[in-house]
Amino acid sequence: MATLLYGNISQKTASYTIEPGSITLPTVVQGDTFTVAVRLTETSNNTTTVTAPSIYSARLSYGPVDVAPTAGTFKVRVNAVTSSAITLGSTAASVAAILNTISAATGWSVTEDQGSYIVGRTANWTTTSGITIVENNLTPDSFVRVTSYSANNTFYQELRPMQSPLAYTSEFGLIVPPAPTITRVVTGYSDPTTGVYVNEVQRLYIPPAFDTTYQIYRGTARTALLSKDDGATEIEAALMQGCVTVGAGEIFLVTNPQNYTADIEFAGAMSGATHSLLTVAVPISPQGDVTFDLDLNTQGMLAALRGDFEVTHPLTCEVGINYGTVTTPNVQYVTVFQQNLTVQADGAWTGLAAAQRINWLNPPQPVNYIPFTTDQVITGIQSYTAVVTGAGPWTIAHNLGTEAIHVTVRENISNGYLLALDGSYAIQSATSQSILVSGFGSSAGTIGWAVMISSAGPTSVFQAHTHTIAQVVDLQDTLNAIGTRLNTLENVLPNGVGIINQSGVNTTPLTMTIPARSEVLFTQDIEGAWGDMGIDQTKLPLRGPSLLRSFSGLANNSNITTAPTAAGAYIYSGGIELAPMGYIPGDTVPPSGIVIYDEGRIYQGRQDGDNKTYYPVPYEVELFRVPVNANQFRVGRTLDVKFGLIAQMLAKTDAQWRVVIDAANLSEVTSPSPQGMNISSADYNQNKLMDHRIMLTQTLVPHILGVRLVRSLSGENIVITADKNIYGTYESTIGAPAGASFILRARLINFDIANTADDVRGWVGYSLKGVENDTIGGEVKVTIS
Repeated sequence: MATLLYGNISQKTASYTIEPGSITLPTVVQGDTFTVAVRLTETSNNTTTVTAPSIYSARLSYGPVDVAPTAGTFKVRVNAVTSSAITLGSTAASVAAILNTISAATGWSVTEDQGSYIVGRTANWTTTSGITIVENNLTPDSFVRVTSYSANNTFYQELRPMQSPLAYTSEFGLIVPPAPTITRVVTGYSDPTTGVYVNEVQRLYIPPAFDTTYQIYRGTARTALLSKDDGATEIEAALMQGCVTVGAGEIFLVTNPQNYTADIEFAGAMSGATHSLLTVAVPISPQGDVTFDLDLNTQGMLAALRGDFEVTHPLTCEVGINYGTVTTPNVQYVTVFQQNLTVQADGAWTGLAAAQRINWLNPPQPVNYIPFTTDQVITGIQSYTAVVTGAGPWTIAHNLGTEAIHVTVRENISNGYLLALDGSYAIQSATSQSILVSGFGSSAGTIGWAVMISSAGPTSVFQAHTHTIAQVVDLQDTLNAIGTRLNTLENVLPNGVGIINQSGVNTTPLTMTIPARSEVLFTQDIEGAWGDMGIDQTKLPLRGPSLLRSFSGLANNSNITTAPTAAGAYIYSGGIELAPMGYIPGDTVPPSGIVIYDEGRIYQGRQDGDNKTYYPVPYEVELFRVPVNANQFRVGRTLDVKFGLIAQMLAKTDAQWRVVIDAANLSEVTSPSPQGMNISSADYNQNKLMDHRIMLTQTLVPHILGVRLVRSLSGENIVITADKNIYGTYESTIGAPAGASFILRARLINFDIANTADDVRGWVGYSLKGVENDTIGGEVKVTIS
């Protein structure tokens, strides 16, 4: 959990409340991660308010401030030339002598002031001949801070050795405090037999860090804006004002059992019943708190605590506030506070782990460990490119705010070569905002070098986004579109006063049942043809009906009127009566119907769409046909049908069926008008909801199939979408009906056997049953929920 501090940028203080004051930070332990959330405030005319400036950067450091190292040396570099070592505590004259030994860099003057070396130069100075620090061997961990300025026609650089912070971070996130939540404490119920009832109680919890307004919603009704300072009386009044049905006798009672909570009791007409959870909305989201994770497990912390149990140093927070724009920043750095913090030595660490006691009745199990935190994720690459020409060296200000950079140098021409770091140039990080590029005897020439500096970051923080609507492309248009969709939804919902009475809405699923059945084709008069183990051959003649084949080719459309005598498919414009074929009954072929002739067998055929394949109609089976109307299948409801199909064939060949589910909207005769409600035709969609091929053998093979239809809002339109269920896995499909009143049909069609088989005979059967928990059995259920 983060320690929340209010950082006053006007008075440079930290406090635990919005009002400025003195505080004592909690003692922390070396090795821990100290999380600090800073909520920025400012004071004007004796009034302190929370402020939300544009944060460009932020830093948090802990350690001695402006304390000199104890020993060591360092070197300086000027014009790519490195000096001899400068010993800490050297006199000003000694430092000046070392500087003046650097070739082409004479004319230095040095004075010593309170541990700093003030280096001045008036002659032979250019902007690229400043001092940078190299080979820093100061102890304990230290650096030499270089500050540059000009005065009286002299260029000055102050070299000040100082100890490094013991812990430091420049990674931060703008994290919005968690919003209030509501949970159920007591579930309301009543016993009509005894008359005993218990009122529903729901608990509102407001996190201590929450610092803006909120509203409580009951369905679509809501309260007025409430603040974190409002108590039980204000919350109860707001609920009674905005969340009860007018004239219904509903009463809310609110109490305050403990800090940051409010218990909301549903009384009056709402007594003795279970109610949907109230919800909380935060209409205005504040800018997140500037949050740091300060790692106290550093080498510096370990060194500082070797001789002491605890150390106390200032904790310093600094933010960079952008008063410009994103493309043209104008950053001013502000120290928010410096506050003493005590860190104690770690008394328990991972090396102290004792042998674990193992409960052999519950032995330990392996676990997967994935070392990952959000601070390992970056949002992209920051980069800056500059072109340099001439002999160098060159100081390039990249303003990326970090020394963790990568530099690439190439010839500044099309198809130019990348230059090798080990022989062509040298890179030195001058500051977190600039680098120094030096050439090793080579020149960038007139074409120049293109120098690209890149760094990874900033660190991604997923907990909060602090953008205005205007800053997000198309957000306002998207919100407008959502508003339009909500208006459409409100037009669909029932009319009511206040809120919808949830107890009056029928949410019970509608279930239609289809009886389970089994059949062996063409055995209507044979009892027990299909048994527990499928087709019962003992109940059937040994010689079964002919297994009819499909015909592939072009149908003869030459006005055939008599029975065919040659193999093929024929279109009969006037229809024809077909005689029975053994167990296969005779058939009436309608006008423009199709007849197939195959090895002396004549039977009705059917063309599947535009395919030039014609299938035997006698082997088609309708599994079920279910009517659905729009009042059953309302917006927001889902229709689901799932069935089990077991198919078998007793014959020495290979065969197929196709399981097809399609839907038809009903059309009506409309002229002459007016017409009463009627049915003209059921127009089954050519795009099938499901078209699945199954193979037939002597083995009983179960198939779990079905479809799911969803009626919902899409934009401003009400649409129906469909998925097919193939062995328990849903896949998207086309062919959903255009309207909500339709007939859902399932069939076995497109029967066919291998062309290598001549006059094959056998028995084909199936069993249709329901599916419950992926187990086939019972009735088929069509549910609308």
